[in-house]
Amino acid sequence: MRCRMILLAGWFLMVPPRFGSTTTLADPDKPLSKWKLERSFDTAKECEDYRDQMFDFYDLKQKQEAKQYQYFVDAYANARCIPSD
Repeated sequence: MRCRMILLAGWFLMVPPRFGSTTTLADPDKPLSKWKLERSFDTAKECEDYRDQMFDFYDLKQKQEAKQYQYFVDAYANARCIPSD
């Protein structure tokens, strides 16, 4: 029988939860254990680049379409890249 090891990427992009159930704002003051693991990356730079791309994408959509994207703008503005270990 062979053992298989699962290797985790080096960095996680964590996104804060909503501030209440009906708000369009993120709550970066919640404990990190309440945040959503958005995606994993091999390097901090890849994580930060992705976070910046998502912020730019939702910021543009929010300006073009509506406030419905405000949570995502706020969430990615507050998102954190943390090491996996």
